Amino acid sequence: MLNDATRPALTSGKLVHLVTLNPDGSPRVSLVYVGLDGDTIVSGHLGEYRKIKNVPRDPRISLSIGTGDGIPGFDNYLVVEASACMPGSTCS
Repeated sequence: MLNDATRPALTSGKLVHLVTLNPDGSPRVSLVYVGLDGDTIVSGHLGEYRKIKNVPRDPRISLSIGTGDGIPGFDNYLVVEASACMPGSTCS
């Protein structure tokens, strides 16, 4: 569940770092836009790039975003560790 302190960062329109895991276990970092659908974090993708291919094989992801409300050079940030779910698949 998301708390009220996380919502502004996730709806700010800023780019978010999305980390997925490649087949060899190495991290894959991409910049994506996110939004909220209730308590679900959603992101859109224009093609089936490596990050999208990684999720069905290993749904573990991390997101990070700077909130923009800290002292310059010491920005506050949000990190979310979660399991991703592709549209049309059964998600837990």
